Amino acid sequence: YGMTLGFPTIVIPAIQGGDGREASLERDFTLSKEEISWLSSINLICVPLGCVFSGMLTQPIGRRRAMQIVNIPILIAWLLFHFASDVHFLYCGLALAGFSGGLSEAPVLTYVAEVTTPKLRGMLAATGSTCVIIGILIQFLMGSFLRWRTVALVSASLPVISFLLLFLVPESPVWLAGKGKYSQAKRSLA
Repeated sequence: YGMTLGFPTIVIPAIQGGDGREASLERDFTLSKEEISWLSSINLICVPLGCVFSGMLTQPIGRRRAMQIVNIPILIAWLLFHFASDVHFLYCGLALAGFSGGLSEAPVLTYVAEVTTPKLRGMLAATGSTCVIIGILIQFLMGSFLRWRTVALVSASLPVISFLLLFLVPESPVWLAGKGKYSQAKRSLA
């Protein structure tokens, strides 16, 4: 999610031709000041909406599965960025990314709370914010060396990797026990 927050800062100068690269390759379309303003904010505007639905997703299907599902719209957002033919593709991608960022709040924080000891809980819960900042930094770094469409394509690999790696993570034993799956909850603890 953090990577999508940093993405507009490399897209806007590239499209406007202010990043020092050859304009003919980057400037597929132009942006008005109003469009730039929306590009800078639409991601964060959509986060609270995702937060509203976050708990509804997490409780019925489990923490791990919810974390996996959230990767799907984030992948779609990166593909929308890569294949964007006008600003509306960027808007849709950023709105989807913001919604997904909010949607990820409950499963991630709940999972951390349910699988860690109280001593580690606060520190591990704070890693989410740290990861957001690292994601923004990664975008800045990639944007320094790659064209924005390439950055989007490279970034699309991360939700795929995350989706697959989550198969290695056990489901929350608290959630499993709450669903009456006691034997699976015991295995999850081991």
